[in-house]
Amino acid sequence: MGAATASRPKCLVELGGQSLLQWQLSALRAAGIDEPCIVRGYQRNAIQAAGCRYRDNPRWAHSNMVRSLLCARDLLANRETVICYSDIVFHPHHLERLITANGEIRITYDISWDKLWRQRFTRPLEDAESFIHDGGRLLQIGSKVDNISIIQGQYMGLTAITPEGWRKLLGVLDTLSAEEQDSLDMTSLFSLALKKGIDINVIPVDGKWCEVDTENDLSLYHKLLAAPPGQWKHDWRW
Repeated sequence: MGAATASRPKCLVELGGQSLLQWQLSALRAAGIDEPCIVRGYQRNAIQAAGCRYRDNPRWAHSNMVRSLLCARDLLANRETVICYSDIVFHPHHLERLITANGEIRITYDISWDKLWRQRFTRPLEDAESFIHDGGRLLQIGSKVDNISIIQGQYMGLTAITPEGWRKLLGVLDTLSAEEQDSLDMTSLFSLALKKGIDINVIPVDGKWCEVDTENDLSLYHKLLAAPPGQWKHDWRW
């Protein structure tokens, strides 16, 4: 990735002394992933990082994650690509495991997710989604469940897709209207893909990541990061 460093506009959330974007770019660089591309929406002109390319989603206020992903379809069609949510931070080791694993579509999942969710939520099942796999192959994702014991992990927002895998996902998307595509998030897309018989491989990780959905998340993480090193299982720093 060269010497890419991110600027720090006020619109970017900071955690542990850096913006989430800076942490992500540093993790990509540490894992040997080059040519980062940022899909921008809200306050897009404020998001600038050296060495990065950009795609803009003009419908960001009226669409979900998959519409933003489609803004980079030219890149996905031509080379294997790692996709990450913009609201997560993670250890580079997770990326290394993801990019060296087999499969046209691959995702990481956290086997210790319940520890993080119990810290974040009074009722973890109000946010957690189904995640069932067998032998490294995903069987179910993205549904609400009423029994925490049947959730085998949680998707982290990290995905690797080959061009052939992307063509298969496009085949799923082509069956949907523009309005349906606009409303789709990643786990819903994966769920539709599974129903079409498309394989999705899963790679387990154990902590060392987190997502920032709310101000409460941010306050919690600042408090946990202030504890002695090694005390918080989901401390992603390296």
